[in-house]
Amino acid sequence: MAGERKSYWEERMIQLYEAQDKKNAKFDKKMRKEYHRLEASIQKEVASYYTKYGKDNVIEYRNLVLALSPSERDLLYKNYEQFAEKYPKYMHLMPIRESIYQLNRLEGMQLNIRMHMVELGAFEQEGFEKLLIEAYELGYLSTMKGLDNAQSFFSVNDIALQKTLKEKWVKDKNFSDRIWDNKERLLTALNNDLRDGIIRGDSYQQIAKAIHYRTGVGGNDSLRLVVTESAFVMNQANKQAFMDAGIESYEVSAVMDRRTSPTCRGLDGQQFDFEDAKVGVNYPPFHVWCRTTTVPIENDRDNFIKSDEPEDYHKVYPPVKSNINWGDHLSIPKEVSDLLNTVHTELNKFMNTERREKMYLINMMDKSVALNLEGTDIDRVDLNKDVYKVLKKSPENSLIFTHVHPSPTPFSKHDLYLMITNKSIAAYTLECANGDKFILERGSFKSSMLKSLSFVNNYGKIYKKVAKEFPELDDSQQVYEVWDTFIYEVNNKLAEFYGMKFKKVE
Repeated sequence: MAGERKSYWEERMIQLYEAQDKKNAKFDKKMRKEYHRLEASIQKEVASYYTKYGKDNVIEYRNLVLALSPSERDLLYKNYEQFAEKYPKYMHLMPIRESIYQLNRLEGMQLNIRMHMVELGAFEQEGFEKLLIEAYELGYLSTMKGLDNAQSFFSVNDIALQKTLKEKWVKDKNFSDRIWDNKERLLTALNNDLRDGIIRGDSYQQIAKAIHYRTGVGGNDSLRLVVTESAFVMNQANKQAFMDAGIESYEVSAVMDRRTSPTCRGLDGQQFDFEDAKVGVNYPPFHVWCRTTTVPIENDRDNFIKSDEPEDYHKVYPPVKSNINWGDHLSIPKEVSDLLNTVHTELNKFMNTERREKMYLINMMDKSVALNLEGTDIDRVDLNKDVYKVLKKSPENSLIFTHVHPSPTPFSKHDLYLMITNKSIAAYTLECANGDKFILERGSFKSSMLKSLSFVNNYGKIYKKVAKEFPELDDSQQVYEVWDTFIYEVNNKLAEFYGMKFKKVE
């Protein structure tokens, strides 16, 4: 079951970060519009200068180092006053009012550009902070709901949240510092491009092209910051939740593909204590665009310790041949029923001879085995990227997920979670070492991101409600006598809640 819990958390983290990715993309879309607005504002400002001071689509630099006229100075001062009234908390980023009287034409244009830039930064600061607060809340609450040993009532600690937002975790700077660093860098680049372009005698079209390029870079910098900072906040929220639940250690879990960095690849699977966690060293994120997360190393009653396992957990049974008419229980043709009997016979034999878990994915469309995977232990089969690839890319309701348990315990929390999150799974079938068989059919249930995020909470409520009917669960010896029956009732109630069909197959 330890393997199932690890796979459960890995899949849950994928779902959690996919949900955050959608929020990040939505915010990025808003920011792109603001950067386009900035581009248009600056181009309009420059165009007015070319019209007023230029000749033959060129401005002589000496015309821009002349002092502002009284009317130009008054207009600039008026714009400055309006800006100060609208953004008083950002006036420390602006030059003092008196300096306006000393500006030349080029510097006057640069001051107007700075006001546009600070306005953009103010929009980004406020929207970004809201995004990160929501990311922390999503990470903390979702993770706490996924922990079986979490306290009954929990909420986000505002002090811990604010401490995370203000933490200067890279080069002694936090997200706000980096927003304004990006703006200053973009402003400097734009001012240099404008000055140098005018000195070279560039046309307005050439200057406008340079402005387009620079604001595009600024938008990309903004997205990189959003992705990296939200990853930091989410990982910190998860860490806080794990520690609040009494969990002491974690395992680094990297997304393993061609984009995986050498650092994340090398740390994947390594375990550390939370008290020793250090961002960028042994705790994610390890770099910009980092996708690595962590999974908790749990010790709960779902993870039976080998010395305390029930007697039938390691009992070896004579292999049992499956001869079920699966069509009486599932909406499948005879060819798939025959294939299920072949697979269940193999699973029973495998468990009773190899003493390891094993799983199959059956493709109902072409009536074949899409994939099978052997576990590493009696209660462990770690789903790999090939399994998740098939689950994600297969058509809706096209797969049957089949596997084996060492004891006659029905579907685990992780089994149920996979059904909730993967619309490609039409049904589950389960073989037990003693020959017992169970099914879980999707029925009217439709998978969705929202339902996957609410699953842990729903499962926890049902689990606790059913547990009240089994006082034996609090007894270290009697728990094993009722465990299979207890989990059966949890499966049954959960199936009723989601409109699925669960039963033991005779």
